[in-house]
This record gives sequence, C-alpha cells and structure tokens, in this order.
Amino acid sequence: MSELPFRPAPPLLVQRDPALRSTIGVYADSRGLGKCRGPNCGAPIEWAQVTGSGRRLCFNRGVTRCAISYEPASRRRVDHLDRAAIHACPDAAVFRAEHKDQR
Repeated sequence: MSELPFRPAPPLLVQRDPALRSTIGVYADSRGLGKCRGPNCGAPIEWAQVTGSGRRLCFNRGVTRCAISYEPASRRRVDHLDRAAIHACPDAAVFRAEHKDQR
C-alpha cells in the first residue's frame, strides 16, 4: 500500500458561518474599541483596518466574526466581519460638514 504525500490544508477559512455571506476583511491586530463622536450619537464602536484599502472603518461594538484567514505575505490574521455591522451614525452628514476642512 503506497502512502499519499502529505498536503496541509490551506489556513484560508478556519471558521465560517454560511448564514452570514456578506463580510469584509480586517486585520485582527488593528481592531480597537472607541466611541462615536457624532454630536448626538456616542454609540460604542470598534475600529479596524480594512485589508484591501488600508483605510480604517468603524463597526458597531460586538460585531460578529464570520471567518478567519491569514494573509500569506505579511502572515497577519484577517478577521472577516459581518458587513451589516458597519456603524451608520445618524449624525454623519453633520459631522462630515463640521470636519471638512480637516481632511
């Protein structure tokens, strides 16, 4: 009986919840807690750096991690978060107008 060559499974998707299909990849080591600075909001949020663009995006605190993968080049862990949990501040338009000159 011949042995088959050992082929390790790629560590791309370690955990996956099929019920949550729409996800966004963020670096696990960039996630941090915060508070929305909207004038009337103040909601608890979580900041994270998006893998594709490098931009920081805020999510509602307690966002569900749907899957885990690893970026081969940097060996950083990537958490795939539920897109529905992106924080939508009700004061976003006011906040952007007030801080337009700071960009």
